[in-house]
Amino acid sequence: MYKIFTTHQNNFNINCCAILFFIFSMHSYTIAADWKIKIDSVYSMGSALTFDINNDGIKDIIIPKGYEDTTFHFVSGVMALDGIDGKLIWDLRRRFDIYGTGKELDVNNDGISELIFVGRLGEFFAVDKYNGKLIWEFLDTKNMYPKDSGWFNFYDPQIIDDINGDGIKDIVITNGGNAEAGAGDSINRYPGYIMLVSGSNGSLISKLRTPDYKETYMSPIIHDFLNDGNQYVLFGTGGETIKGSFWAIRLDYLQSMDSTKFIKILSGTTKGFITTPSMADLNLDNKLDIIIAGFDGTITAINGGDFSKLWSVDFQGYEAYTSAAIGLINTDTIPDVAISLGYGLFSDYFHTLHVAINGSNGEILDTFKTNGDFSLSSPIIGKFGNHFNDDVLFTTNYIFHGIEKTIFHVYNFNNHSFTDFDSIFNGFLFTQTPMFENIDNDTEMDFVFVETQHFILHNDSLTNIKINKKSYPSVKTFTPNWSKFYGLNRDCKYINNNKYTKIDYFKSTPLNAKYYHHNILLSELITNQNYQLFIYTISGQLVDKFPTLNSNNLNYYLQDGLYVLVIYGNNYFASSKLIVKN
Repeated sequence: MYKIFTTHQNNFNINCCAILFFIFSMHSYTIAADWKIKIDSVYSMGSALTFDINNDGIKDIIIPKGYEDTTFHFVSGVMALDGIDGKLIWDLRRRFDIYGTGKELDVNNDGISELIFVGRLGEFFAVDKYNGKLIWEFLDTKNMYPKDSGWFNFYDPQIIDDINGDGIKDIVITNGGNAEAGAGDSINRYPGYIMLVSGSNGSLISKLRTPDYKETYMSPIIHDFLNDGNQYVLFGTGGETIKGSFWAIRLDYLQSMDSTKFIKILSGTTKGFITTPSMADLNLDNKLDIIIAGFDGTITAINGGDFSKLWSVDFQGYEAYTSAAIGLINTDTIPDVAISLGYGLFSDYFHTLHVAINGSNGEILDTFKTNGDFSLSSPIIGKFGNHFNDDVLFTTNYIFHGIEKTIFHVYNFNNHSFTDFDSIFNGFLFTQTPMFENIDNDTEMDFVFVETQHFILHNDSLTNIKINKKSYPSVKTFTPNWSKFYGLNRDCKYINNNKYTKIDYFKSTPLNAKYYHHNILLSELITNQNYQLFIYTISGQLVDKFPTLNSNNLNYYLQDGLYVLVIYGNNYFASSKLIVKN
């Protein structure tokens, strides 16, 4: 699935490859100092996880690693690094490269979760996160070549309740995609599978072949969209050059292997559906809707209640390798969408288009084009500061004088700005999505990402990882929202825990003749001093703010126009549009 992308900036020869793994604290701290460490002969294609492995009160870092090929390496696998100084805690070696991110699952009912990892050519296993020991594996990839038995790549699974009666939660997972087939190869393409696997030992419970006999590259998602006890498994078929569709099947039909129950939600024209969908309630019906990016650059929102289309935006000439991030980007209370797209045709990309989309209707809020190689990093979303709407952090890769570079951009809707986040870093964020995480268990957030430096594939002799930890005392606060790969809880779901309610405590009164009916008098504001009022124009410009609501500002005048009124504080957030017309 993944290929290296052609650069259009400089012709160059690079004889080494490295990954930089950064941890940047959003404040200065005293628990763990800044550190840098180098590990030879490996790079990473997955996003980091954090757990306190050695019980020292500081979260440690677990990352998958690999070589983006199908040769016999045994340097691929998973490794854990100490959050204090970056030293290696354990290193589990596997034959083929491991990607994505691990999933937590208690495989033996001892009350402690293990981690499930996946990768190329049958790599699918459970590991003890405290010591790195293998617990079970779906296939013995060390002593067999999985393709010979009809097994291809596994993709990040979803954990479900126990269905085989052993008292341990089980797994939904997909398998497919011949990593050895070239882009123009239409013969060595094989159907994918949607599978149920035992969480206790990795044995197969049931499987169904893809209904269109196409390959699959998508990590599935699962959800009870109607809140009626019926869970649906959603997955995609097709690839970069192979037409495919977006499908759903109920979990019980997958368990009974009823191949007549597939539901086709969307169809691609000439390309498939690769990236994992995201979920959020876009129409405020208390049901999660689906946001899916087709590889052809079409972003579609699907009604979770009936799988009908809510809206669709077609970015012609672009292709999508990244999943959508979800957050409150503009000034209403409906979740919005952020995504990055590559301009060109697989695997030759000329620039990246960073996009923010209004979740309520599919209107484009903003776009921002950056030259350079396409990044497969999904955006992350949260608040830099105390404003009520979210910021979006995008990633850009480019080449400068033959050296790969990465820079992060922060987008804010209020002033329609794309500003650089810190300085430029050497290296690429290729398939890794950064994350914000409190590594030190203090009051401060840390910024974590894995970066590949001088990324030329298969250069085994000089590859290395550099792990860095650096403080950011100048950044005051970051409130996480969609702050890591697959969202805040790594389940592809945006759950808005804020209290949304129509603001009905603004009341119009007869206007004073002094204002000639060009203003409106708002009275009876909430007088709780723990709440703040912000008044915005519909385009997001701040009109006025009241840090404290009290009897001194009960009366306020607004000119004719369309406004957004926002009150928040003490885990309470409410907003409403207000039309002022006399």
